[in-house]
Amino acid sequence: MAAYLVTDNPRATEALGEAVGHALTGGAVVLLEGELGGGKTTFVRGLVRGAGVTAEARSPTFTLIRGYGRVIHADLYRLAPGDAVVQELEEYLDGDFIVAVEWGAAFAARVPPDVPTLRLKFDILDAERRGITAFIGSAFPTATRAVLEGILCG
Repeated sequence: MAAYLVTDNPRATEALGEAVGHALTGGAVVLLEGELGGGKTTFVRGLVRGAGVTAEARSPTFTLIRGYGRVIHADLYRLAPGDAVVQELEEYLDGDFIVAVEWGAAFAARVPPDVPTLRLKFDILDAERRGITAFIGSAFPTATRAVLEGILCG
């Protein structure tokens, strides 16, 4: 299922991430796409908080993978699907973690079809606003799917 929404400022993008973080359980993958500065890390900052983690999420651009309690945050900018870091992420698909992947296309093919996956594409509309297209994968449990649809479809 696909949905489109607009956030009016970074706080709203972060709040959206927080709401999604509340809804997700371990074993979910969030694939984030969009231009540099599009709001991916801002969304993950909220996602981490929504998952109940008090640490402040930062961009993992140079470290590539950061762990925040039960949330794994990766940045695969400029990495190929066969890169060792991409392969390392597979270790977190065991059901205990929420895996959030910026530039997630390099990881998408490695996610098994039975893993609940949320894909988000961020478009810069202007200095503050972001258009977000969300694709909610079919592997989510019915209750989680309904909550995500409520959050992302308004």
